[in-house]
Amino acid sequence: MTASHRPFGAHMSVAGGVSKAPQRAFNVTAKYIQIFTKNNNRWKGKPLTEGEIATFNENKKKLGINVFASHDCYLINLASPDKELMEKSR
Repeated sequence: MTASHRPFGAHMSVAGGVSKAPQRAFNVTAKYIQIFTKNNNRWKGKPLTEGEIATFNENKKKLGINVFASHDCYLINLASPDKELMEKSR
């Protein structure tokens, strides 16, 4: 695969709503994006609404964003010896 044919992607900010991430990717010519769907340092996050999800998908399609990945929070540790942390991580 030549450098010009390698996919370019990036982790995009969701500040102001997840639906803004595809435009941010488009602005830096990324076709592949990864986002946090909730705060990456908290266990609980505000659920995404159907409207937010629909707008995200519309923007992704309109702007030609081909691949999307959701990054989970940094707190998860399935190998933790701490029983409470292990349960939260599941």
